[in-house]
This record gives sequence, structure tokens and C-alpha cells, in this order.
Amino acid sequence: MSKSVMSPRVASAFALFETMRLDQRGQVLLLAYHLQRLACSARQLGFKFDQDTILHSLRPYLHQSYTQPQRLRLSLNKTGHITVTCSALATTPNPYVLP
Repeated sequence: MSKSVMSPRVASAFALFETMRLDQRGQVLLLAYHLQRLACSARQLGFKFDQDTILHSLRPYLHQSYTQPQRLRLSLNKTGHITVTCSALATTPNPYVLP
């Protein structure tokens, strides 16, 4: 089985992202799992990953009080640059459960 090789110019435009639910107490359920999954993807794709730097970037959002759950989105580019955005999580009026 052969591996595909991506052009460096194209690869530099990509970023990994992880979207997490931040509850009203400012806690992310399964944060360690989210970070582990991001680390695995970063390793596989040759992205720079520094967990301490990522946790430092998340710190302003964690353990704050929110009036409603938030969507916390972390993006990581190949060089290790991190972008974090936080926005209100839209509520679903009637969740649908698959049979």
C-alpha cells in the first residue's frame, strides 16, 4: 500500500481543529480525550503539538461561568499556531434520537 504525499504549499493551508462543548461551569467533558485525539492527528500529519501551550490557550475559557453552554473551537496549524474561538452553543428544540 502506498502513501499519498501532499504538496507542501497545499499542506501549509490546512489546520487541525477540535470542537468541544464547554458547560455553564466552564468545564469541557472529556478534555483529555479531545487533546489526545488532536495529538494523534498532529503526530500523523507532522504538525507541531505542545499540550502545555494548548492548555495555556484554553485557560481563559475554562472555569468561567456562562449563561448557556458554549462551543469551544481550537485550531492548530502545522507550525503549532493555535486559535481558539468560543461562541454560544445553539440549543436544539427537539433532539432527534436515531432508532
